[in-house]
Amino acid sequence: MVFETLDANGAPLTALEAPQAFGWLFQLSYAPMAWTISLAAALIVLFGAFFAYRWTGLLIPLWVTTIALLAPVVSGQVLVGPDHDVGGDAAVFQTLAAYSFFGAILVAAIRVASGRLVDPVTLRRMFLLGTVALPVVILSDVVIAAFKLAGSSPAASLTGWLILTGQICLLVVAIVMVVAGSWVGRGTCVRSTSLAC
Repeated sequence: MVFETLDANGAPLTALEAPQAFGWLFQLSYAPMAWTISLAAALIVLFGAFFAYRWTGLLIPLWVTTIALLAPVVSGQVLVGPDHDVGGDAAVFQTLAAYSFFGAILVAAIRVASGRLVDPVTLRRMFLLGTVALPVVILSDVVIAAFKLAGSSPAASLTGWLILTGQICLLVVAIVMVVAGSWVGRGTCVRSTSLAC
């Protein structure tokens, strides 16, 4: 964040030696304020989750998490250039969908790695979340790619190649999710049939 702000304004690293450097960074860019909001929100989520005893107690940290995620996005590079409103909106939707889906997968992976299983109901809910979130991530990525490339060929720049690589990875995730969903569905059917017998 600090280096990005300095680079965007053509300032050397020695500018950080000044006593007023902290306030100066906030004046040069929205990025320091965005990440400060994210830090404050993360602390609220940490203490809120620590003291919450019921799932309803996590509703406030959930909203604060949304603010923490979106603060850097709405002040990022998708706000610069023609059609920046479209790019900004796509980035907002993509961020919420990606964090919901991949966050759930990460929590499930940590749970399995710690020796606990994920029950079939939770797996089914994760699959349903993926069927909604993953198309949003892929479609918004296409919109952001069109915004970033601004009519140029994807193969003409490093940005284009990174976008293509990201799209390929997302398609692989989509295929894996479909295959995993069919396995989960088949396993659930087998269990229910054997229980019925």
